[in-house]
Amino acid sequence: MPPRGRRTRRCGAGIAYSKNLKPIARPVPSFKYTVSEERKAWVTALYPYSAALFKLFNAIPWDEYVYDTPEYTMRCSSKPYMIIGGAAAELYNDAYRLPADKHLHVLVDPTGDIDCYLSPLIVTFKRPELRHILTFPLFQDNGVPYPVEGQTNSTSLPCETALSMTGTHPILQPYTDHFTQWLLCKIEAFFKRNQPTLQTWFGKGDEIPFDKKDNDESVMSDIQLDVRPFTITRVILPKVAASGLDSLKLQVIYSVPFSTDGQEYYHQDHCMEFILSETPTQVDVDVPAKLIKGHLVRNVSTEIMENVSAIQTRADLQFIPKYKHKYFNHVFRNKFLIDLAGTFYNQFTSEQHTLCLAFFVKGLEVMLDAGTDISTIYELFSTLPDYYQQEEFHHMYRRLAERLDERMPIRGGRRKSRRKSRAFV
Repeated sequence: MPPRGRRTRRCGAGIAYSKNLKPIARPVPSFKYTVSEERKAWVTALYPYSAALFKLFNAIPWDEYVYDTPEYTMRCSSKPYMIIGGAAAELYNDAYRLPADKHLHVLVDPTGDIDCYLSPLIVTFKRPELRHILTFPLFQDNGVPYPVEGQTNSTSLPCETALSMTGTHPILQPYTDHFTQWLLCKIEAFFKRNQPTLQTWFGKGDEIPFDKKDNDESVMSDIQLDVRPFTITRVILPKVAASGLDSLKLQVIYSVPFSTDGQEYYHQDHCMEFILSETPTQVDVDVPAKLIKGHLVRNVSTEIMENVSAIQTRADLQFIPKYKHKYFNHVFRNKFLIDLAGTFYNQFTSEQHTLCLAFFVKGLEVMLDAGTDISTIYELFSTLPDYYQQEEFHHMYRRLAERLDERMPIRGGRRKSRRKSRAFV
């Protein structure tokens, strides 16, 4: 195991503060398929000012980080993060002015949280021969035994296996522990420095009894930093059935009170998430991330692909009213992204278009197999942008068109018209 490095900066030192978080309140878009009242309350409280949290990324002095050992030095790149998911869709929506009927929030319910992947640290070897000897996984080979094989956290979502244990709890490598603790200090410093303004926008949170076990993943946290109304945590997730990989997340948890049936409750979820994984974070290496408003954003084709993966793993949630937004967020983000690529087709290469359409069609096929309402799938398919209705693309969705034709309901003795999709085949 590589030797432990020395700490070179005290916690919080060197933080680049944002002097003024300008009030940038925005209206909360309408909810179309989210029915959970606690989820609505949480998003309604977060969304108006959540864009201000993007300032955290530029407030962190990434290029000051160093982990030094006798054999190597580890540093950050100047921009080691990549925005993904709902936050990526928001940035794309701001950067590309789509027609009103294709606007993000005509299709997708608001979320407000900001997720990102963190790139691996940059290693400089002090002895060149070590380049072919040392590797740098996030976790040590050994782990702490977990009590019960296959045990699942009781607060996890129905049908989700993200918290299913596999016998051992991972132990961080010294350099992983060093970097994440450094980053936690910088995040904490930002929230403390701006706490008065943030409490004006998001509430003081004094009345909320913070409990890490009330959040599905933070039951696994080993560090908690309380900066009301937020809690900053480090979450270590053991190997899971879906990927077989350990993962590590730094989360900023936001808790919001709400009432229903005369009873007072509070809903807790992450409003920011930094993800470190053993797997590459940029799958399509030939399709680089896009720079939007100074932030690296995952490219459109990979966003569509990752949404398809989420549609597959979360398929059962579409039938559970409280959680169905977790499924349909991915469904309608894909519709927004394919509309974006098709509308601004001249800003994408032919290879990118092929990837976008292939992943989008795959997502519709997954929905069809998962039992999603056929009219929803048909609407998504039959309203593909005109650019993708060119003959050169027909072969990519001919099979899907045939499957939809077989499944469409028969009305008055004849099958419902397929409108545009009839021309596709």
